[in-house]
Amino acid sequence: MMSHSDMGKSAPQNSRLLAQTVLGLSIVIAAAITGAAFIKVKSFDQTVEVKGLAERVVKANEASLIIEFQAQDESITQLNEKVTVSRKAIEEFIKDQGFEPTTIQRQPIAISQDSDYGKSDKKRAYRATGSVQFSSPDVDKLTKSSEATDVLLAKGVIVTRTSVNYYFTSLNDVKPEMLKEAAEKAREAADRFAASSGVKVGGIKRADQGPFSITAPYSEWGNETSSMMKRVRVVTNVSFFIER
Repeated sequence: MMSHSDMGKSAPQNSRLLAQTVLGLSIVIAAAITGAAFIKVKSFDQTVEVKGLAERVVKANEASLIIEFQAQDESITQLNEKVTVSRKAIEEFIKDQGFEPTTIQRQPIAISQDSDYGKSDKKRAYRATGSVQFSSPDVDKLTKSSEATDVLLAKGVIVTRTSVNYYFTSLNDVKPEMLKEAAEKAREAADRFAASSGVKVGGIKRADQGPFSITAPYSEWGNETSSMMKRVRVVTNVSFFIER
């Protein structure tokens, strides 16, 4: 049988156990409300870790257009002349679109031989493929130019492919506001946790900034350059002290 003195000693212990149990239940409830993926409670050092997410959808501020072409001839000399004529026509097209010649980059020419050569009725044939690339901060103008390359066909240029790549290079312009927003979101998550668990959120113990990512708005896979619009994203991890 428990004595009065044993009962007196166990009463405070039971109270502390009850308080810890209530706090533990409130933590579970808070995690269910705000999302376990964004809140992590460390009871041993009385802290709560939260994530603050900031996102922006921005327009690319730089674009490049690649125009690929092809030429074919039985003579290497004639083939070289065709390559020169095609490349010059493409460069003139770029200038006519209002872009500076300094932005034009010539890519190396690759030459291959027809795989059917060797047959009795087949003459030697060579094929050359190359490309011309240029870039501009005028994204809309460059995009419009990419839709007008059919004029090259009238000049005898065999255009095999055109592709536009878009880039966002002004990350430093949006970084300060996004980091501030991510920190505010983290604090809001911590306050929601406090309100649902009956504790107070104290000062910041530690804050870690995650890397910025730039992707297409509806893609989770890397830096998608084919989209003019970009999604900029950053997650900040903040650890707050818990006060009771």
